[in-house]
Amino acid sequence: MSNWIQKYNQGAPSKTQNSGEQDDFDLFFEMSEFDQEPVDVDAAWTRVHAKLAPQRSVTPMLLRIAAILVVIFGLGYVITQNIDTKAPATISEVIALDKLQEVILPDGSVVTLSKNSQIQYEESGFPERRAINLKGEAHFNVSKGSVPFIISSTSGKVTVLGTSFNLNTRKGLQLLVTSGTVRVETQQDKRMVYKGQLASVQNQGTIQVVTAPNNNALGWKTGQFKFENEPLDQVLPLLERYYQVKISTSKSIRQCKITAEFDETPLENVVDIISTILNAKSHISGDNIKFSGKGCN
Repeated sequence: MSNWIQKYNQGAPSKTQNSGEQDDFDLFFEMSEFDQEPVDVDAAWTRVHAKLAPQRSVTPMLLRIAAILVVIFGLGYVITQNIDTKAPATISEVIALDKLQEVILPDGSVVTLSKNSQIQYEESGFPERRAINLKGEAHFNVSKGSVPFIISSTSGKVTVLGTSFNLNTRKGLQLLVTSGTVRVETQQDKRMVYKGQLASVQNQGTIQVVTAPNNNALGWKTGQFKFENEPLDQVLPLLERYYQVKISTSKSIRQCKITAEFDETPLENVVDIISTILNAKSHISGDNIKFSGKGCN
């Protein structure tokens, strides 16, 4: 090696030297230049490692943030969906005090309320949900529809699709069907009632269905009555309801039977007819009427 160095210390090669010697000379000086200072291997490795070390990725952090946001928005959606944003239900109540009152429901059904009767229903629910509560007595003319028409009372429930009937809930439940078919339900019983039939809820919730002898149950609405050999104590309550009076009798004529027909007959005429049939005396004082007589043969 020393001979090789001495050879090149004699000066720079001339232009007449061959190209091989020139290349060797250049390589030598390049090597000499790197050898001028000792190499710090540790420092070099540190610099290389810093360049080669993988940069910390932000992707996992972004994914965690995204997941948190999804959970937050998801919970918000569930909460808002479970909060009832619907407007409060509009409950309509109609009360008939001292006279009949006719009500036309949103589905076109017509309800005629007897005196001192009332209905309640959710107006905004019609006709999607045709349901009402009844206290007292009413005649219904229900418009046909695919949604059942339901009437609830303390004594039972009546369900129809489209028909007409009279329903009295003052003492238990009494139903007179004038057209179509009606279903009557209690907690203990369930029956179908057809046109011309009269259904009543008995003790223990059982339902009795019979053929209606007449349409006197509708007399409060129509003013039409037909009595055929009927006891006076069953006739007078019907007349009291229609004419809105109080009728009393002496004990001797209470079980007498009468046959008569009235069609919106004035009250004074009704009193005269009954007095004649019973051979009794009558007295009218305002809304109070009294019959007295010896009795019936």
